[in-house]
Amino acid sequence: MEKGIDRVIIDDKQARKVADKLGLKVIGTLGILILAKEKQVIKEVRPLVLSMMEKINFRIDRALLNKILGILNEKPI
Repeated sequence: MEKGIDRVIIDDKQARKVADKLGLKVIGTLGILILAKEKQVIKEVRPLVLSMMEKINFRIDRALLNKILGILNEKPI
């Protein structure tokens, strides 16, 4: 905030709450992947999320993930 930053990338639930209270705009890893697909930087979100879940223990509610994958016209997990 001291440097004029008003947007942050955060996945941690508690940290997102703090950032929100400070008036920062928050986006998470999944949000970045969705934007990348929308801008045609990547073709699919699903394989990247599955890889992150396997390799770095990325955690996300499966129902939420499947809802997002459905919106993106991708196969659910």
